[in-house]
Amino acid sequence: LFLQRNGILTLVILAVLLVRLLLRRLPKKYSYLLWSVVGIRMLLKLQLPSRFGLLSLWHYMTQQISGSQLITGQTVTGATQGLSQAGSGLGSGVNQILQICMLIWIAGMIVLLLYGILSYFKCRRMTVQAVHMEGNIWECDHLTTPFVLGIVRPRIYIPFHLSAEEKPYILAHETYHIKRGDPIVRLLAFVLLTFYWINPFVWLAYFLMIRDMEMSCDEAVLLQLGTKIRKAYSNSLLTFATGRKQVTFSPLAFGESDTSGRIKNILDFKKPKVWGSFLAILAVILAAVFCLTGQKTEDDTSASQSEQQVTDSSRSAQAEAAKQETEAARQMAEQTQQDAASAEDAKQAAAQK
Repeated sequence: LFLQRNGILTLVILAVLLVRLLLRRLPKKYSYLLWSVVGIRMLLKLQLPSRFGLLSLWHYMTQQISGSQLITGQTVTGATQGLSQAGSGLGSGVNQILQICMLIWIAGMIVLLLYGILSYFKCRRMTVQAVHMEGNIWECDHLTTPFVLGIVRPRIYIPFHLSAEEKPYILAHETYHIKRGDPIVRLLAFVLLTFYWINPFVWLAYFLMIRDMEMSCDEAVLLQLGTKIRKAYSNSLLTFATGRKQVTFSPLAFGESDTSGRIKNILDFKKPKVWGSFLAILAVILAAVFCLTGQKTEDDTSASQSEQQVTDSSRSAQAEAAKQETEAARQMAEQTQQDAASAEDAKQAAAQK
C-alpha cells in the first residue's frame, strides 16, 4: 500500500510539473496554486468519480508492467499453491525486510523533524537581540537578510542597514507571506516531506513549491508598488544573497532564496491579461480533476478481491506451517516421554534381577 501511494503520488507530481511547464510564462501564483493538488493527494485518500482520472492511468500502467490485465481465479489458485509450498520461511524473510525498511523510514522522519526543530531554535537564537520597530516588525543588527519567523504570531525580522527606499517593498514582500498564510503552508509542506522523504520527487516538489511561493510574492509586490521598483528590488536581492546561509532550512523560518531566478522573473514580469489568467485557472482546475479523480471499475474490485484471496492464502499457508511445527513438537515430546518410560522400565527390571 505504501509503495502504491508513492507511485500514484509520483504520477501526480509529474502531471503537475507538466502543467507548471505550460504555465511558465504566466504569473507564478498559478504555479504556486498548482502545488495544492499535490498537497491534497498527500493528505487525503481522495477519489472522486471520473472515467478519465489519474488512478485509471495508474491501473493501466501497473497492468502493462505486470504483463497481465487482472489476476484471475486460476492465477489465485496457482499463487495459493505456490505460497503453500514455500511455507512460512519465505514469509518470515519478507517480513524482516519490510520491518527493516519501516525502521529506515521512521529513522528518516525523526532525523528530519529534529533538524527542523533545531533549525528553528537556531533562528530564534539569531534574533535574541532584535529590537522592536512597529507591529510585528523587528530589526536585528547582525542579520544580512530579512525573513519571517513563527506560525501563530509570525514576526518579520529585517536588518538594521535597510535603506528608506528598500523598506517598503521588503516589508510588503514579507507581509504578503503572512497575509497569504505561507508560514502555515510551509510548515504543512515540511511535515508532509518528513512522511514522504524517501520519494525524491517529493523533495523536488517541495523546493519548486518554495520557489513559486517566493516568486509569486515578488510579483504581488510589483503589482502593489509598481514596476518602477524592479531595479532597486533586484539590487536588494543581490545584497541579501550574500547572507542567505544565515537562515537555515527550517519549516518555521524562511527568507530570500534562488536569487538569480527571482531577479529574472522580476525583470520579465508583466501584468497578466484576462485571457491568460482564465487559461491558467482552467489548467489548474483540469489538473486537479485529473489528479484527484478516478473510477473504481468492476475489474478493480475483482483485482482487490483477488489480492485479498492471495493475502488470505498466504496467512493460511503460514498458519498451516505453524500447525505442522506444533504437531511435530508434540510428537517429539511424546516420543521423549516414551523413551524415558522405557528407560525407567529397563532400570527397574535390572534392579529386580
